[in-house]
Amino acid sequence: MLSVLKLAMLARNTQISSYLWRLMWNSRRLNSTFPSKASILSKFEFPSSTHSIQSVTFNCERIIDEREKVTLHGWIDKKPKKISKNLIFVMFRDFNGDISQLVLNLDDMNTTDNNELFSLVKSAQIEEPVSVSGYIQNRLSPQKTSSIKDTDKDNAKVKDNQSHIDNIKKWDLKITDFQVLNKSTILPSQLLNLKKSSNNYPPGYRYLQLRSERYQYFIKKRGQIAKIVRNFLTNDENQFTEIETPFLFKSTPEGAKEFLVPTRNKNRFYALPQSPQQYKQLLMASGFHRYFQIVKCFRDEDLRADRQPEFTQIDLEMGFANHNDIQLIIQNLINEIFQKSNLDNKLYIPNLDNYSEMNEFVNKNENKNKNENENENENENENEKKLDAFAFPKLSYEKALSSYGIDKPDLRYSLNFINLNQFSFVQQTESSNFPIFEVCILKKDQLETNNENEDPFTLSKQIYVDSNYKYRKPFIFEINTQSDVDNLLLKFEKTGQVKFNDKENLSKFLNLEIGDTIAGSTRAEFTYENPTPLGRFRQLVIENHPNCWKRKLINNNHKVSEQPDLNKVFIATWLVDFPLFSPTELDETVLINKHKYPSYDFNSLQSTHHPFTMVNLDDYELMKTEPLKVKGDHYDIVINGVEVGGGSRRVHDPILQDYIFKKILKIKNSQELFGHLISAFENGCPPHAGLAIGFDRLCAMLLGTKSIRDVIAFPKTMNGTDPVVGSPSSVPDDRLEPYWIKNIVENEKKN
Repeated sequence: MLSVLKLAMLARNTQISSYLWRLMWNSRRLNSTFPSKASILSKFEFPSSTHSIQSVTFNCERIIDEREKVTLHGWIDKKPKKISKNLIFVMFRDFNGDISQLVLNLDDMNTTDNNELFSLVKSAQIEEPVSVSGYIQNRLSPQKTSSIKDTDKDNAKVKDNQSHIDNIKKWDLKITDFQVLNKSTILPSQLLNLKKSSNNYPPGYRYLQLRSERYQYFIKKRGQIAKIVRNFLTNDENQFTEIETPFLFKSTPEGAKEFLVPTRNKNRFYALPQSPQQYKQLLMASGFHRYFQIVKCFRDEDLRADRQPEFTQIDLEMGFANHNDIQLIIQNLINEIFQKSNLDNKLYIPNLDNYSEMNEFVNKNENKNKNENENENENENENEKKLDAFAFPKLSYEKALSSYGIDKPDLRYSLNFINLNQFSFVQQTESSNFPIFEVCILKKDQLETNNENEDPFTLSKQIYVDSNYKYRKPFIFEINTQSDVDNLLLKFEKTGQVKFNDKENLSKFLNLEIGDTIAGSTRAEFTYENPTPLGRFRQLVIENHPNCWKRKLINNNHKVSEQPDLNKVFIATWLVDFPLFSPTELDETVLINKHKYPSYDFNSLQSTHHPFTMVNLDDYELMKTEPLKVKGDHYDIVINGVEVGGGSRRVHDPILQDYIFKKILKIKNSQELFGHLISAFENGCPPHAGLAIGFDRLCAMLLGTKSIRDVIAFPKTMNGTDPVVGSPSSVPDDRLEPYWIKNIVENEKKN
């Protein structure tokens, strides 16, 4: 017969079967009898807690000296251990996820009901909630730290006062009163070994996993970060107003697929908002100077580790504002979060091949926005000075794609590319639409040894896997002999991708040595392929070799300092000068010499960000003639290779917005879809700009976990289901009928 654990694991990846299995398990245990009053009173009448484990730890000596009685609430963390006929040790976990030891010693007790208390404690099951009272004493017997507190490195957990707690005296609670507040099945004990693993724990029992110290810490820290955000934005200096916007919106073409909500009116649907974009612009038209909310958004798209169908963002908008105003607020907000979240994380500034701590050294020449309008007023100039004081550097879209192959580069690493066309070494490539040939060189002295027995220059096999690249994989050559150096350019030419000029000087220019690795690939001159083949190569190299190509930390004297833990280094950058419009990418790929290339419809344009983004005024005249050359007043905030947030200056002129809808994006029913915005713009809507930060991603990054699921209480699985409650669920035909919906597949089967 299968154990409970095996059944749970069998159903782990199938939401419906997991949910139904739990229903059957519960129905087997419960017999619908009326419980006695005494059994209910014992679960509902109990003393209030006087302390938490942490508060006892900080006040241990005083509590012992004053012989203060302590009452704790929590769960049995491990099965009680009987040491002798009169002595039991119990591992106890409180509501903060902290763990300590309970001791019941009958030799120290004078009460007549000792045997009953001993039996009650001995029979307690893992994960049963209890109320326990008694007196604090110094630890009766030494215990390993790992048995008292979860110290698994995989938890990536940094307690605010952990170093202090670990250095002070350990204690036990000597039990005088013990009350079980509810029973538990054997399931938690069978899942005990999976508690520390976010990947293997059956998602249908998320509520058991959330009791662990790791997840208690993650979820509570998320709440603390949200409080920091609210306090900062609503303080006397910033004066943002928190305003809720509706969840029942209308369907509009904003990019990703929407979740539709049917109504009882025929062919009338709501749509859950992908963002509050249009409502917050309407709030600007409504006269609210500064708006924000921490809000749920919804997108029906393919899921991955950093994506959920419902996600949370810090959404804000400012009236009478431009990009400088928004960027100043966001930089201050990000700094506030880093300084007050007590996570020992630091922000740094990239500078050439190095980086420095915020406020110590800033290369102001790189931070100046070269495209500033000459007619900026005094207030804007003042904000530019404030930005220079400790600004995140700005990196253009074109520079990011040409240097790092992606619009969200991880700038903790200096690895970049060489465009061989710039030095006239490229005669031609196999596709005239992708005329640039670029290379990335991995120098032998920058590779780490994976283990003692492995060649120190071996790259991860993942870098060579075709399926890790969306289109064509770069050609990757390891230089193992002098013959490899001499014949490298011929090898590149044999791929069919490229032909070179002046091979002798090109070989000298590359300066390859035995032990190096070189990767090369084509790209468009102005690329919409994001990441490019080499950009994806760079990502894979960094993921699999995180100790290579790191920028060096320099201090305020421009000297190299001791390198901090890379997991505590956060380098933030503004990505700017995105193309305002992009050609529509077609489903069909182009195959040249067995190399896959994307194809585009240059007669069908779409907004790179969204259709309400303002044009960079320097490119305004190009809107009529060459819209693909127009840059948008759009900015992303990127930290450690993650797009944490994005925003833009908005169009508030009704004629320009109507032109973009109809003439450039060719939206046929724009008045029906966006007429409310045009009307608001026609009636005195002020200039405005805004930004949204992905709150789940930001929290996951700060807490050192790669998956946003770890910082969401009840996340969806990779197929968009919630196994805890069994959603999405089927709905019977009689409930669908009022919404004008018919289950076609089921009806066809019946017929």
